[in-house]
Amino acid sequence: MKARLLAAVIPTLLLMTGCGVSPSATPKTDNATVSNDTTSNVASNTTGAESTGSSANSDVGGYIYSNPQVVMFVSYTNNSGQLSGTFYEDYEGSGNQFQTFDSPLTGEISGDNISITLQNDGNTYTGNISGGTLNLAFPQQDGTVQNLQFQMGTLNDFNQDVSEVQGTVSNDQAAAAQAQQTENLQNNLSQLENAVSGDIQSVSSSEESLKEDVKNTGKDISNEQHDLATLQNDEQHVLTEPAGDPGTQSDASGVASDASGVASDDSGIQSDDDGFMTDKNALASDVSALQSDFQKMNSVASQLGVTVPSSVPTSSDVSKAVASAGSVESSTSKAIQGYISQSKGMVSTANALANKAQNYAGGQ
Repeated sequence: MKARLLAAVIPTLLLMTGCGVSPSATPKTDNATVSNDTTSNVASNTTGAESTGSSANSDVGGYIYSNPQVVMFVSYTNNSGQLSGTFYEDYEGSGNQFQTFDSPLTGEISGDNISITLQNDGNTYTGNISGGTLNLAFPQQDGTVQNLQFQMGTLNDFNQDVSEVQGTVSNDQAAAAQAQQTENLQNNLSQLENAVSGDIQSVSSSEESLKEDVKNTGKDISNEQHDLATLQNDEQHVLTEPAGDPGTQSDASGVASDASGVASDDSGIQSDDDGFMTDKNALASDVSALQSDFQKMNSVASQLGVTVPSSVPTSSDVSKAVASAGSVESSTSKAIQGYISQSKGMVSTANALANKAQNYAGGQ
């Protein structure tokens, strides 16, 4: 029975070079069999290692190196010092992917000294056998040489250790997914915090637009009032002239023209109302976005278990902004409707005075 190695014995990045055994580097695949299939290496080789004397129907014996991220299995037969067999490895590769590698091997053994060459990558590893331990030296990417200790074990032991590596891969994938989800939530929270602050400003800006609309409509009402006053003066002048006189009729036509000017002013008021409605809808949209973003922000913060910074608008700030928007919308809508009604009244008055002037000029 092999003695299991602890993960702390050999750092996981100090693994074999050139045959796909380093979880921190892309394995060399020149003429090698390397796979990132989630299915483990299961040796079909039934040739036993010298140390176990296993038969075709018994569990294959050999030497095993393992830690939570990699497991390697060396199995060979010794024919007068000439070795032949198979090397298997399952490991956690880059991106937390489960990967496999296998290769036929040849080698030599003389006394306690041993050398093994992997046929699929051509690399040769040397070492010695001491008791039930196979010591092999593996060159590292930094130029150093690391001695790995392989303990006697069987293919069944190898497959059990493969399950542990698969568990490591699964746990690391879950941790990576959780970390990515947390990062996504943190980025989303930051965006929503900025959005809420921006929404508050947008609501305030839309309120100012409504107030400006009312102000501009008030100016147009003043112009319409001025035009109506001009019409009234012109109408009174017509009434002082002789009825039926051509000059009187011409002046009456001028009053009718004044009435058309008042009607044109009224069209301007209607256009003002259209602009007001556009801004009013924009305010409603801003308020909706504020409420939605604030709710989403608090939801994401709750998922992360964090508190929103004090620099971000609070629930009280949002409530005040919504209330203010409602108040501004109500007061400005009332003002616009009042202007519209006032304009319609002036149009009616203008038309009546124009008709009166026309009738008088015509001698009616």
